[in-house]
Amino acid sequence: MDSTTPHFESVDYGYLPDIDETHEEEEEDGLSIASTADVSLPALTRSQSTSSTNPRSECDGSGARKKEDQFSSELENDADYDTDIEIHEETDGKPEEDINIGTEEYKRSCSHLNISPELKVVENLTNTTLNLAYQGIGENGAKALAKSLLRNTKVERLNLTDNSITPYGTTFLFDMLADNIYITYMDLSHNDVGNFGSLALKEMLLWNNTLLTLILKDCKIKDSDCAPLAEGLQANDSLVYLDLSHNEICEEGAMHVGNAISMNNSIEQLSLAWNHIRRKGAVQICKGLKRNYCLLKVDLSWNGLGYEGALSLSQTLKANKYIKELDVSNNRLSWNCASALAAGLKANDTLQVLKIGNNPLTMTGVLELLSAANNDRSEMEYMSFEGIPINRRIAYIAETMSDKRDFVISHGGILDTDDVMGKKSVAQDDPLTRLLGFLNDRSIRAVDLFRSFERDRDQLVSREQFIAGLKKAQAPLETWEIIAVMDKLDKTAEGKINYRKLTDGIQEQKQVNKRKKDRAKAEALRKLRDERKLLNPELSVNRTGSAAPPSQAGSISGSRRASRISLSIPMNQLERRRSSVASTTSLSSTLVTSSKVGRNISATRNPLSAVVESKQKDSREGEITRKLSRLSLPGSSGQNSRKASMAMVN
Repeated sequence: MDSTTPHFESVDYGYLPDIDETHEEEEEDGLSIASTADVSLPALTRSQSTSSTNPRSECDGSGARKKEDQFSSELENDADYDTDIEIHEETDGKPEEDINIGTEEYKRSCSHLNISPELKVVENLTNTTLNLAYQGIGENGAKALAKSLLRNTKVERLNLTDNSITPYGTTFLFDMLADNIYITYMDLSHNDVGNFGSLALKEMLLWNNTLLTLILKDCKIKDSDCAPLAEGLQANDSLVYLDLSHNEICEEGAMHVGNAISMNNSIEQLSLAWNHIRRKGAVQICKGLKRNYCLLKVDLSWNGLGYEGALSLSQTLKANKYIKELDVSNNRLSWNCASALAAGLKANDTLQVLKIGNNPLTMTGVLELLSAANNDRSEMEYMSFEGIPINRRIAYIAETMSDKRDFVISHGGILDTDDVMGKKSVAQDDPLTRLLGFLNDRSIRAVDLFRSFERDRDQLVSREQFIAGLKKAQAPLETWEIIAVMDKLDKTAEGKINYRKLTDGIQEQKQVNKRKKDRAKAEALRKLRDERKLLNPELSVNRTGSAAPPSQAGSISGSRRASRISLSIPMNQLERRRSSVASTTSLSSTLVTSSKVGRNISATRNPLSAVVESKQKDSREGEITRKLSRLSLPGSSGQNSRKASMAMVN
């Protein structure tokens, strides 16, 4: 069954009971009036006036003409048009079958509303399906159509998609459905229901008991419109399919809808996709699903259930034993939501289809959900992880599930990695690398391993024999990992390997591992050099112009080594050296002057500290001399440096 426009077979109304009619004739103003008892079908009772036994045709017609003139005058004066859709019951001059079709009534209504009749309406009023999608009939067109369909007994499926019908125009259609007992399918997608329409929709749901499918997709239904809608849904016991997708239902409206779902006992398919259901609204929707025992298919895609909705949905899956198909794709369900949903899936034994794609589940979440459905009680047949990549382990679990029962999985591709978004698993080596490590630890040669396998006459080992042999040897690999090793060794995809393939694969893997180690070592050295540069940017040895280490730059002026280094320094760097020396000299003078002032002040305060200060002066002079010697320009003598330092101190 299509999720958007489900098809229902034509209903055979042969089961309807005959109407027990009793006529009592009374003479009043020369007109015989027939009264009908036990009338339950309005469309059929209105046709009684055209029966061959109708006394109206045997009496004087002056009363009928008088009533017709009176109705015509009322119709001309009724500019607002009563929404109860009182239909003129004129029978003279009409074929009997037109009473149950409404063609002439539709033309009369169009003429009264000053609009042109739609040819498609006139031609299809006798068919079981009336498809008027994208015709732009508008408010007045809906008004005229509702008048004609009130008495129509042919149309069972009505499609009014995208017809620019206003909220006031939808009230006429819903009022018509309240009395019509033949229409079972109604599609009002891409129209505007609004507040007026929601109130009329409530009354229709309270009175109608034949409508099976109602599609209100993109009808601008807001939170304020959900309260009357919920009241009607709670009382209705005939509606089977309800589509409320692409509307503006938020938290408050979702709470009303959730309460209605818990009380309704007829809806089997419900679509709330493409709304704004989040937080409290999502929780209430899931609570309603938990209490419902009729829903078989639920579409909650493209909402924002989030973590709160996932927790509530987990409880729903544990308690509900009726839902067979659930769509929660594009609902902001992360990998931690998958853990909650997995707990519900483990306890559920009825769900057959789960669509949870385009969520940030990561491989970890996919693995948890798939493992939860991999049990004997589960009836899962299809799981959609569209847009989410999986690894070979997940693919192997899905393959084992398909071997046990009819099971299909859709995903976003297979990746040979365990790194996932949101949660990063502990990195593990390649399965073949782990197998090589196992063989080295046990001192098992490749030839010894190959001899332990069961082989055929051609000395070939099949996939099954390879798996059984490694499990017998207690290799630390899972089944899916052993299959991955087999696929890597069997490059020709023959399904069998020989000793040559085994040794070639082992040697190739050893070379790959060696290259990986070399790259890792080089990367570690590069990172170490970068860290050292960040910590000490002056640390570099380059005689073509870059600064030398302090141990080399700080040589005593006049030495040969300093002369050799100074010859390779460009002129601009020499100027920077001179400026740095000058600034250091001025700074040292300032420091010495301030120290002298401080010593004089301290001496006046404490004469006994003169000896200590003289020693401190000598140590400072020696320190300044050493600094100036390291910063001295090439060609300057040590004697000049000492003179400059003494002058600065004095």
